Order: sequence, then C-alpha cells, then structure tokens
Amino acid sequence: MKTNYLFPHRFKKIGWVLFVPFAALSIYYMVQVTTNIIPGMRKTFGPVESFLHLSDSAIGAIILSVLTISLLFIAFSREKTEDEYIAKVRGDSLVWATLVSYFVTIIAIICLYEMGFFYFMCLNIYLLLVLFVIKFNIALYKLRKSGGHEE
Repeated sequence: MKTNYLFPHRFKKIGWVLFVPFAALSIYYMVQVTTNIIPGMRKTFGPVESFLHLSDSAIGAIILSVLTISLLFIAFSREKTEDEYIAKVRGDSLVWATLVSYFVTIIAIICLYEMGFFYFMCLNIYLLLVLFVIKFNIALYKLRKSGGHEE
C-alpha cells in the first residue's frame, strides 16, 4: 500500500533528536515564563534573548514550533518496512489516541476551571501526538516481540 503522507524513515531519527531537548526546553520555558513558579530564573534566557534580539514570546514560539515539528516527524515517518499490516497498526493507534485524547479533554472540561483549564489546553495540543507515538511504538514492539510480523 502506497502511503504518500508519510515522511521518509530518516525523519524519525531527526524527530527524536529534536524532541528530547525541545521537550525539556518547553517544560522549562513553561515553568519559568508562563507561571513564574521559580523566581529569578526568567533571567536565564537573557543572553540568548539579547544575542538573537528575540522577545520571550518569540523564543516560546520557536521552542513550541520545533517541538511540534519533531512530534510530527516521529509520528508520521515510515518504518523501515512499511507494509499494510504496519499501516493497520498505525491507523488503529491513531484512532485509539484520538479517543483517549478527547476522553481526557472531556474530563478536563468537567473538572478544571480558569487558568488550570488554560494550562491543560496548552498541553492538550500535544496529547494526541504523544499518545499516538506511545501506542504505535508499544504495538510495534509487541508485534515484533511476538514474531507476528515477518520483516
């Protein structure tokens, strides 16, 4: 089955290389800039900001953009052997991730209010992709471990 919407397999490695540092940066940035939980840490981005002449919002936009791109690369890159069964596992994982993501969103709508809901919705943007990546990789691992898929 020809899947034109998938990136080449090498993009998955690029995605992981970008994801790890930018996920850490986004968590750090969210804690220090958005909520100001840790006083005095906001100055950490000072030299970077003055060197690049970027504001906090521009730095945040760059971090979140690269995080999004890395998750898309991880989620939608071909496997080394992309066949119809892998495509089925991919589709099943995507449906599962969508259902779980929206179930969690409904629970959040009922239980969270004001800024708590806002922060949840900011994180919820990535929930679908993260759940898909986790479910798909677990399904592939189980499939390959059981020997149910010949490569």
